[in-house]
Amino acid sequence: MIGKLKGLIDSYGEDYVILDVGGVGYQVHCSSRTLQALPSPGDAAVLSIETYVREDQIKLFGFRSDTERDGQESEGDDEDPASHRRRA
Repeated sequence: MIGKLKGLIDSYGEDYVILDVGGVGYQVHCSSRTLQALPSPGDAAVLSIETYVREDQIKLFGFRSDTERDGQESEGDDEDPASHRRRA
């Protein structure tokens, strides 16, 4: 499981950021609040990560801190973490 990523902001999408970690670009889905708190492309960033694995996909969800991530996990481990962000 991936628990943290530290790298450079490569680019932004509607609900994700591409974080370049040693030349590998990770697509990390984030809430709009988290995306707004991240720096500009080319700047360094650290995200706490929740790895979501299903039979047909693997998604990474990024949080500004371990505390924020852990609070997300307590809201419902059986649900898709993205559903909480859509409600935010």
